[in-house]
Amino acid sequence: MFLVAFAFAFVFLGGTVQSDDEIGWSADRKLTWSDFPTIAKINTPYKAMTHSGIRFDGAYEGDQLTLSVACYFIKSKSWQLEGHASEKLLRHEQGHFDITEIFARKLRQRYQSLDLQRLSSEGQAGFSKIEAIYQATYDAMEKEQERYDKETDHSKNAEKQLQWDRYIAKELKQLESFASM
Repeated sequence: MFLVAFAFAFVFLGGTVQSDDEIGWSADRKLTWSDFPTIAKINTPYKAMTHSGIRFDGAYEGDQLTLSVACYFIKSKSWQLEGHASEKLLRHEQGHFDITEIFARKLRQRYQSLDLQRLSSEGQAGFSKIEAIYQATYDAMEKEQERYDKETDHSKNAEKQLQWDRYIAKELKQLESFASM
């Protein structure tokens, strides 16, 4: 299962803050079960839940507007159901986090093509355009996450999970130039 967070802020000095509760997406750092608090039986058909999201910040340095995008996982809002941790399920949950990164990269790609100075000079109308791009990307990501769960039956369909694993790896590779720094 997947839950996504929406974060958007304009600040004057910029910078994305990451807490001890957050893990920023990295090709070198995969999720482990220790990242997911274990919970006792609850009324849910799911065995784990990944809470990840995309944060973007707009920062002014003088009159120059810059946008930064970060993909993150929140430990305290994610969970695993006691007694159900498996490598197969962990790979599925990593897939949710990776899909979030794919859409963070797509957002970076879209923002890179913008004329930020022009949008900045448009004031609220310009910021609304930036926010609309974020929202469209966010909505597309939510649909992709839902399709991932449906097609893989939440990791139970091994053949579909393998197809998705390949697709996710291919998308990450194709968008590598827009990866987190």
